[in-house]
Amino acid sequence: MKYSGDIGEEIVSSFFDTNFSEILSFRNPKTKDNAQVSDIIVWLNRYVFLIEVKTLVSSKYSSNDWAKDRIIEGVGQLEKNYEKIKSKEEIFLNNKYYHVKLDCEGLSKIFGLIILVHDDECTIEPHNVYANIYNSKLPIHVFSWNQIKIITSEIDTIPDFKYYLQDRIDFARRSDIPLNKELDAIGLYKKGGNEFPNEAVNLSISNYWQEYLNSMSEERARREEHNKQSRWLDRFESIFTDTRKLFHGIPIGLHFTWVFAVLCRRERASIGIIFETVQDRFLDGHDTRIFSFKVPATGHWMIFYYSKHQPAEQHKILSKLVDQKLIQLIEDEDFQYAVFGFGIQISTLLPPEIMGLSNALLIGADTIAGKYSKQDVTDAKQIWGNIKVGTIEEFPSS
Repeated sequence: MKYSGDIGEEIVSSFFDTNFSEILSFRNPKTKDNAQVSDIIVWLNRYVFLIEVKTLVSSKYSSNDWAKDRIIEGVGQLEKNYEKIKSKEEIFLNNKYYHVKLDCEGLSKIFGLIILVHDDECTIEPHNVYANIYNSKLPIHVFSWNQIKIITSEIDTIPDFKYYLQDRIDFARRSDIPLNKELDAIGLYKKGGNEFPNEAVNLSISNYWQEYLNSMSEERARREEHNKQSRWLDRFESIFTDTRKLFHGIPIGLHFTWVFAVLCRRERASIGIIFETVQDRFLDGHDTRIFSFKVPATGHWMIFYYSKHQPAEQHKILSKLVDQKLIQLIEDEDFQYAVFGFGIQISTLLPPEIMGLSNALLIGADTIAGKYSKQDVTDAKQIWGNIKVGTIEEFPSS
């Protein structure tokens, strides 16, 4: 099949929308002067992916020859757009949910991606085309569409993709990844417990993907079953798009989406297991359920408060819980971020059922720092002073 350039962009854009997040994926972002900044941008709070899509539209080139030219072209475009971000140009992002300006100053990490859309196998190693591709000011990853479209069986959240890219760039400096061998790289990575080996590996003669599927089939099945619990967090990610009020210049709804989207798949599953216990607690006669969770990637905290209260009363209680959590964190950790609170209503009828989200709020540490008493500290630590920290395994043991 031969593609047009636009069709290639649509295919890749749809892939990121469907498999990662259509809320956080923006096609054809523009500067104030209407200059395009990459074909696609995926923006998750403090990091951003700049994606250039190159599509083979003519049969007169071999895939390898065509890919070499497109990689050089894509590197030039990505480096130019990287400079626009570093110089804090105004960049405007639009999708069906948000029209928002990219917070260039708030970004801590920028990823460059070139995705080549073609049918025939392409075997080149990117560093043979552009020697400094992994060592420039913007390290750049090159993927073949035929390979990247399959990775979601192992990598299906933006943070999981980010973690993979961070480790991938170090590995590629030791052992470049041929464009037809991405799945073998992922197999090697997963067999190593989400780590690449420290030594160089010749991927061109490897079959690590199939070895991983064969040797880890039971572990993968347990993980897949465990990951079903993550559906609770996936749902939360998409329910705030109508919240348009600005917080630090960005719609609050986007902040709420980020705090869930930044959780990797295994983190979502681990929280989801706690969610599964809520209904049993109410069946046992309890009136409330409260738990909190630290977001490892950002340092924020989330509080979930389940109760049978009406929304207005629940909001008052939830606000106090968030304030007290902030006080405890400020006193114990010099906390400087925000705490997100989520109130979930439980029916008063028997058997009690989870009715859905009834409250959501966001309070930053700067709004409460220095504005509380010694008694407030005592009360806060009585509620939140004993935090249990669990571990999250890639492959659950049972």
